[in-house]
Amino acid sequence: MNVTLVKQSTKILSFICSGMLILAAIINLPEAYYFLLRIVVFTGAIWVILRRLDKAAHWVVLFALVATLYNPFMPIDLNLEVLWIIMYLITAGMFIAEYNSYKKKYGHSGR
Repeated sequence: MNVTLVKQSTKILSFICSGMLILAAIINLPEAYYFLLRIVVFTGAIWVILRRLDKAAHWVVLFALVATLYNPFMPIDLNLEVLWIIMYLITAGMFIAEYNSYKKKYGHSGR
């Protein structure tokens, strides 16, 4: 697989995940949106885990928790909307931090 394509897809996936999370934290959307959100975030978390498996254990553990929380197959209900808003913001921050870490290490400018 082309290295540039992998780098570009990592950037796009990171920003889609974090952008959707922030949007979901601000706007009350239909239930179908939150199902799509779970799929995207779960997939993004698995992607980070696979990339970081032998390099950074702390990222693997944190994103394993994210994958568990956003699992679309057995959804977890936090019961309070404010808890979800907090989790959306934390998770968005994690995806942004992961992207910045990747960018810093590999010097990818996104162009």
